[in-house]
Amino acid sequence: MLYYKMSAWADKFKVRNMVRNLTVSTNEVNADIVQVQEHDVRPDTPRPDRLRIGVDMGGVCVHKAATYENDAVEFKDSLNMEGCVDALRLLSDAGHTIVLVSFCGRRRANDTRDMLKREYPKLFDEVYFVKSTKFKHAIAESRGLDVMIDDRLDVLKSMPGVTPIHFIADVPLNLRDKKGSIFEAIDWNAVVTEVGKQRSKRKLVTGHSEKICY
Repeated sequence: MLYYKMSAWADKFKVRNMVRNLTVSTNEVNADIVQVQEHDVRPDTPRPDRLRIGVDMGGVCVHKAATYENDAVEFKDSLNMEGCVDALRLLSDAGHTIVLVSFCGRRRANDTRDMLKREYPKLFDEVYFVKSTKFKHAIAESRGLDVMIDDRLDVLKSMPGVTPIHFIADVPLNLRDKKGSIFEAIDWNAVVTEVGKQRSKRKLVTGHSEKICY
């Protein structure tokens, strides 16, 4: 009788250990699964060789910036800045994110969106038309821009932490940087060369306020 009791206790002990070992193993497996899942859903970390590049429209992608920004004036030109489309496609093919950040009126914004969808549907990854040039820095910050290409010095100087490229194809001498502290690009070839020297240092992007865009 005692033998059978001891045997039963031994069997219970073995079963208990087996359950404990199975639980430990299961927990270890679950821990591995959780780690993989966390890694898979983690937001994409910016790579140093992949930049988020902000691009202005008037004076950078098209000539006659003042005319482009004026809603009262007809503007039927496409992206007529020499080398612009080829350069943007080259940068996009290199893995960079191309973000249009432009100031203009509501009518011009709608017309430009239609033109881009019709003629250059994949040229820009993101498109923002701000209601004032003073809002460009907010887009640069919220969308994590590494580089900004613009024809206006005041816009570029309002973006600390963003590498500025002053596009001067249509900019008169009196509106250029006299101190030489900001890189000047006379054409899109110069832009591509300068961008190739940059490395991303930005954090992950966040949302932006719809109140500052059309």
